[in-house]
Amino acid sequence: RLQGQTKSGIFYHHILPQIAGPLVVTAVLDIGVILMELAGLSFLGLGAMPPMAEWGSMLSLNRSLLQTAPWLLWAPGGAIVVSVAYFHYVGESLRRYFDKIG
Repeated sequence: RLQGQTKSGIFYHHILPQIAGPLVVTAVLDIGVILMELAGLSFLGLGAMPPMAEWGSMLSLNRSLLQTAPWLLWAPGGAIVVSVAYFHYVGESLRRYFDKIG
């Protein structure tokens, strides 16, 4: 204020650089959580209807074939695991990067 900056100038030059790192890391880590929640809801039948392809609904439809054709569960289950692990890895890498520069 003493330097003559406006409220938006103070926000963009002083506050935003301090909160950008935690905001980005939290957002990326939450993507994995959201993927798990969506898969869980569609597994229970509370997601998109069957013409739409969702990993949880694919698991739910093929769970009766677990004894005879378990490979039908590997693709959607593996996709969920790989996607969540990828976003977790990216989030942790970003956290380490922002901790190093901050």
